[in-house]
Amino acid sequence: MVGLQYKNLVATIHSTAASVASLHRDHIEIVEDAVKQLGQDLSSRVDEVKAVASRGLTFPIKFDDVKSEITFLTLYHLLDFGSGWDSELRRSGGRGARDTILFGLIGLHLSGTRIDHHWMKACSMFNITSLFGINSHVEAPLDNLPGVTMSRPGPLQPLCVALQQAVVSAGEALEEAGQRSLGDAVLAVVEETQAGGRPPSAVSLVQELVDMLPGFQDVVLYDGVQLPLARKAQALALTLAHALGERDKRFAFTDLADLTADSGPYLTAALRARGVLRLSGDLATTLDSHQDLPAGPHERALRAATVAAADGVAAAAGGALSAWEVGAYLECLTEEGQELHDSLASMYRTKCTAY
Repeated sequence: MVGLQYKNLVATIHSTAASVASLHRDHIEIVEDAVKQLGQDLSSRVDEVKAVASRGLTFPIKFDDVKSEITFLTLYHLLDFGSGWDSELRRSGGRGARDTILFGLIGLHLSGTRIDHHWMKACSMFNITSLFGINSHVEAPLDNLPGVTMSRPGPLQPLCVALQQAVVSAGEALEEAGQRSLGDAVLAVVEETQAGGRPPSAVSLVQELVDMLPGFQDVVLYDGVQLPLARKAQALALTLAHALGERDKRFAFTDLADLTADSGPYLTAALRARGVLRLSGDLATTLDSHQDLPAGPHERALRAATVAAADGVAAAAGGALSAWEVGAYLECLTEEGQELHDSLASMYRTKCTAY
């Protein structure tokens, strides 16, 4: 599978992102002066940056045990995609993609459903639409028959299909690997690391998850270059470290600093607002006019440039901060009421289900 092609998947993400960003520099420029300025700015308040970046996710629910908690967190990150449908989801149900998934999974947890590979393999389109409250079909009038409508696939149908595929393929992969649940799979990885006498490793966990579960294999092609991102798997590793690291030494990862920054649109918007990313005229117009950015070279290069720019800022901070800390801190500044929130008005939106 994808991860097995690389000796160190995370290191490859860092290097490949820089290469792809360089190939697309005529359209997306990483402004070195702004990189240095931002790095110096963040290095002057390292404690603040680290504290904000390490907040982690909190959920208003209790878990029976560590395994059920890990299962919930892993499924959440596995399905954390689809922000390109935020506007359609808000019109339909009042929530964006991330909150739609979160509230659905909280309901699933509270229902007492056993989230194992049997349930995941059998997950139907009806299960998805009911669980997340997403209308995959719309009623459309029939030509030449006034007052008569027919149910047809709506704009959210592709998202529903992708969610179902992610759940079902994960269930199939778990069964093939001999693991009953996502929690079992994650625990097997960290326990193997522990049994081998190696320190807890986020990098190893990311690689194993990408190897095992198709939904974590977010890899795209740019001009013949394979660009791995492992966005969801890296986010999961960080969440597990923040949620469990202090009470379970198996998740006290010693190599979190090796992870990349998130390649998503929130960090891209923040970096652009700070002058780190400068876009060509046509691309800037597309984003500033709130048009969808088609999946393709521009979108993929934006993700690569975001990762590479965060690496540059971390380096400019003199090693006091890691790339993921830079990224997480800047993303927090895009939250409502924060200084970079207005930058989200020009955030790119792509109807992509790969990450």
